[in-house]
Amino acid sequence: MQQYSVVHALYLSFFSRALYRDVAVRWKGVCLVYLLGVLALCTIPGTLRMQADLGAWLNDQAAGYIRQLPDITITKGVLSVDAEEPYRILDPTTGEPVVILDSTGSVKSLEGTKAVALFTKTALIVRKNETETRAFSLSDLGGETMTIGRRNAYDLLEAFVDIFPVILYPFALFISLLLWSTVVLVFALAGRLYARRLALALDGRSVVRIAVIALTPALLSGALMTTAGASLPYWWLVTVLISLAYMFYGIQANVSLPTQESSDEKDTDRR
Repeated sequence: MQQYSVVHALYLSFFSRALYRDVAVRWKGVCLVYLLGVLALCTIPGTLRMQADLGAWLNDQAAGYIRQLPDITITKGVLSVDAEEPYRILDPTTGEPVVILDSTGSVKSLEGTKAVALFTKTALIVRKNETETRAFSLSDLGGETMTIGRRNAYDLLEAFVDIFPVILYPFALFISLLLWSTVVLVFALAGRLYARRLALALDGRSVVRIAVIALTPALLSGALMTTAGASLPYWWLVTVLISLAYMFYGIQANVSLPTQESSDEKDTDRR
C-alpha cells in the first residue's frame, strides 16, 4: 500500500526522497490522472492572465476602432450606414483605412487600398492576402434586422472577454497534457538509461511515474510566478531542466532498492 497520496506529492516532490521511493515501488499505473490534475491546476493562472491581457488590449486598441464605428443596420441582407459614405474606419496608429463601409456602390473592391474589409450594399469582401480577396453575401446573416453600433460593440467585446477563459481553458489544458506527456516519455527514456547505469531494478512504469512527479516542482513554481505577475526569460527551458534534474534525483532516491544484478542473482538462485 502506498505511503503518500497525490496531495502529499504536491509539496513533498520538492525535497522528499521517501516520496520518490514510494512512487517507484508502491504507486500504480503511469500517473496520467495525477499529471492531468497538476496541469489543470497550473493552467488556471495562465488562462486568467491571458484574459486580463486580452481585456487590457481590447480596452487600449479596440477602443480606437469602436469610437469610429457608426450605426450600421443590415436588413434582409442589405446594408445601410448612418454616416456619409464611403465611410472609412482608420487604424488609430497609422491612419490607414482598415474597414470601408459603402452602400452607394462607389467603392467596388479593395484594390488600391490597404483596408482588410469592405462592406458593400449586399456583400462583405475580405482580403485574404496581397493578391486574393473573398466575398460573402450579407444575406447569409439571416433575414432579421441587425444593428451594430458603438454601444453593442462594446457589449459584445466585454461578453467575449468574460467567456474567453471558458473557451481557452479546455484547449490550453489539452495542449499542455499533450506537450508534457511527450516530455515525460522522453524523460522516461533517459531515466531508464540512468537507472540501468545505477543498476537499479526499476521497470518502465516506475520511471514514468518518477518523471511525472518530477514535473511538479517546476510546474507549480511557474503557476505561482504567473499568479504573482512575474516572469523569467526561457522559463519553458528552465522548467524542462529543473524537471529533468528532479527525475534524476528521484531515481537516485531508489538506490537502496535491490539492484538489477541482485535481482538477477535471486532469479538464478530460484532456478
